[in-house]
Amino acid sequence: MVHQMEEHTGHRFHRYVKFQFGRDRDVLATEAIDVTNVAGVWIVCGVALYLARYRDLGLGLIPAYLVLINAAIHVLAAVKMRAYNPGPVTGLVLVLPLGSVAMTVVAPHAMLIDHAIALVVAAGGHLAIVAVMLGRQQSPATPSFATGE
Repeated sequence: MVHQMEEHTGHRFHRYVKFQFGRDRDVLATEAIDVTNVAGVWIVCGVALYLARYRDLGLGLIPAYLVLINAAIHVLAAVKMRAYNPGPVTGLVLVLPLGSVAMTVVAPHAMLIDHAIALVVAAGGHLAIVAVMLGRQQSPATPSFATGE
């Protein structure tokens, strides 16, 4: 949650994506960001943790890979661009260490299929965001549903 506060307070992530990738076009609507965070992070992680507890501990790799990939993207983007983006501070200080702990706790109990499922879910979620942005970047009109622009 602290990481999401760094990302989204004051619509930082939305504004960053709009400027950096949309060239001031709304390539990732606020609603898409909200759905991504609620469904793609909170619900996916909640279900994965439930399943890890009651079905297959290896599915606990889903939230671990999800947060590690997310933090790595923020940190690597900040390094590559030599500029701040919404997320690298908490990504580096909190998310990478906690995701690494989760990985070291769960990985010894996981099978290869658990790693594959977790990677597909985690990477797939991030790639879906990129696909939405690219699709909206290519569209002739990219309205902002929140502002009616």
